[in-house]
Parts: sequence; structure tokens; C-alpha cells
Amino acid sequence: QVDDLGDGLTFPRELYWPESYSADGSKLIITLGYYEGASTAIYYPNGGALVRLNGAEGAMICCGDYHLTSDASTLYAANPSSGMFNAGLWRVNTATGDVTTLLLGSYDTNPAEVADNPFLAPDGQLYYFYASLPNTGEFIDHPPLQLVRSAADGVTGRAVLRPETFENMNEAIWAPDASFVIVANPALPEIYQGGAAQLYYTDGQKAMVPLVSYALKMKWGP
Repeated sequence: QVDDLGDGLTFPRELYWPESYSADGSKLIITLGYYEGASTAIYYPNGGALVRLNGAEGAMICCGDYHLTSDASTLYAANPSSGMFNAGLWRVNTATGDVTTLLLGSYDTNPAEVADNPFLAPDGQLYYFYASLPNTGEFIDHPPLQLVRSAADGVTGRAVLRPETFENMNEAIWAPDASFVIVANPALPEIYQGGAAQLYYTDGQKAMVPLVSYALKMKWGP
């Protein structure tokens, strides 16, 4: 959407760009860009319907940084840092756009619960990186996350799977069955893209497996 300000001047009120399709192609997840901030919407190519998010105030749900479940009914998004957006974990109903806050790290919550890289496995369990931090009133940055598993609500039966902490992780890619996760772990916190690819098994019984010294935008091949 572009506003005409007159005298040949225009201003983009809302921009959009595509992020990913559901497996069956029935839904396209798009990012909505604004002058300040961004959001997500679900576009239905067959019919042209656009479902916007409801109840996402303060949530960080945008820019392709989320997990769409295999049946495309639910979108999980997480944010380990606070600032312009809250930290936390959110679940989106892709049919209605309704957002449910599962965990929250804001100025008003103590402790602050933060998360990153959620993945709903075929067994219905939610795997993600998590930390619970005392609220000091400061922005949350590079929290010491641990690999955990819980029910789909992000709370019930939550258990830590490994002893390591992940403070500088830039991205992660999950095995389809959640048996392991590959993390891009940079050598320095000042590196904000990519890192050493390291494989961690979620059963906690095997040591970390180093893969390559640097990886960026990791994807599974066909």
C-alpha cells in the first residue's frame, strides 16, 4: 500500500514480500514491512485471502524467523532478545491469525522467559532453546539458552536435554524427526550471521559433532 502525498511524492504505508509456502502450496507466509517494525500474514493463493495476526502486540513474529508445522495449521515464533520487541515464544493459528503467548520476556515479567528456534516434532513435542532470566530492567541480549523439550504449549513437561548453553547462536536447523539440531555458532558475539556448524543430538547421550568451520542460511537438500 502506497500513500500519495501529492506533488509527485509517495510513501509506502505497507510493503510485503514472500517467505515460504506450506508443503501443499495452499498457504504462503509473507512478511509485512512498515516504516517502523514488521509483522507476518498468511496469504491463500487460491482465492486471494489474507489473514493478518490478531493479538501480536509486542511479539517478534516476522521476517521468516519461525517454524511452520508440517500440516501448516500452526506457526511457532520465538525471540531470545528484548528491545523494540518482547522476548518470548508465540503460537499462531494460521486459519484465524490468532496469536497465543506461550512464554514472555518483557519489562513486566519476572523472571523473563526467552526462547529461540522452536520446532514441533512429528511426536507432538516442541523442541526449542530456552532460558529463564531474572528481570533486571535491562535489554536481554545473548542469553544463555539451553536445548529443551516440552508439550506443544511450551510449558508442560519441559525438560533440559543437554548441559551446553548457547549464547551466540545465529541459526539452527532441525532434523525432521528432531533427533538432532545443527547450530551455526560464531566464534565471537559480534558476528551476527552464520558460524561454525555444530551437530547436537537431542537424546543428550552423544557428544557434539563439529561439521564445518562456517555455515550460513542452512537448508536441507532434496
